[in-house]
Amino acid sequence: MPENIPIIIWVSENANEQTGLLFTMSLLRERKNNIFFINTGQLYKEIFKSKSIWRQGIWA
Repeated sequence: MPENIPIIIWVSENANEQTGLLFTMSLLRERKNNIFFINTGQLYKEIFKSKSIWRQGIWA
């Protein structure tokens, strides 16, 4: 993978995914790429903190 390509890792807060993240980071430790994490557990909580979002038809 070219060094100018960013790496985006989607991960949640459970133990399996956190362990996989640590393993993946150990494999990528020599890479010069920018690495970004998206915490899907936190993102879900922020997006769906209110059920009113469904009633407003945003996801229709």
